[in-house]
Formats: sequence, structure tokens, C-alpha cells
Amino acid sequence: MTDAENPYVVGPTPYDEETLRRLYEDERRTMTAIARKFDRDPSTIRRWMDEFGIERRQGGAATAIAEVSSDD
Repeated sequence: MTDAENPYVVGPTPYDEETLRRLYEDERRTMTAIARKFDRDPSTIRRWMDEFGIERRQGGAATAIAEVSSDD
């Protein structure tokens, strides 16, 4: 069942490989930052990344980015 088919999922979701790769690899966001952006638990983001085969960075490899409240 996809998020689009799940009546319990509300709001935007990054559950697609392109979005997760863009946020994590290109924009260098952390899993926690992605989870906050989409009001999800970091473990959910980690599970989705595992499902898509997105290799996680080792600690300290993430670059610090400024999170702004008006982030889209």
C-alpha cells in the first residue's frame, strides 16, 4: 500500500526515491531534518531509504545546513 492509498497518512510525504535522494544526497540533509520537514519519525525515513537502497552517510559526513521554518 502506498502513502497515497493509506487513509492514515496525512500531509506531504517524501516516500519516493527521487525526493529522498535529492534531500539526502544532493542537499546533504540529515535523516532527522528530512523527518522534521515531513512530520515523520527518523526511523521511517531510515526504513524508506533502506527500501530504495540509498546508502547512509557515516556520522560526521553530513554537512550542517540551515533549516528555516518556511522550508518547502
